Amino acid sequence: MTDRSDRSIAGEVALVTGGGRGLGAATARSLTAAGARVFVIDLHRPAAGEAIDERVTYLAGDVTDLGDMSRAVETVVRDAGRLDIVIANDVRSRECRGQFGDPVGGAH
Repeated sequence: MTDRSDRSIAGEVALVTGGGRGLGAATARSLTAAGARVFVIDLHRPAAGEAIDERVTYLAGDVTDLGDMSRAVETVVRDAGRLDIVIANDVRSRECRGQFGDPVGGAH
């Protein structure tokens, strides 16, 4: 395995699913602090004063909807020119629910 512990992500482009709050928001904050350009897809945009960082681009969308996810990737590539990092923080899908059960509380 290659050691990448010294690899910088400054200038890279990231998409975080379910990044509007909780662990996803913390991940988006960390990526932004490390110099990445960050896009977040979530069902809900954070309220005023709860935004992660003014440098984060929010995309409204449902990660269980293939069309929303495709549009999110297309938007990132169109706006940033590429997509280097994907953090699948919220990976629930309709297909997975049948196999693994619904997430606790069904919350996003």
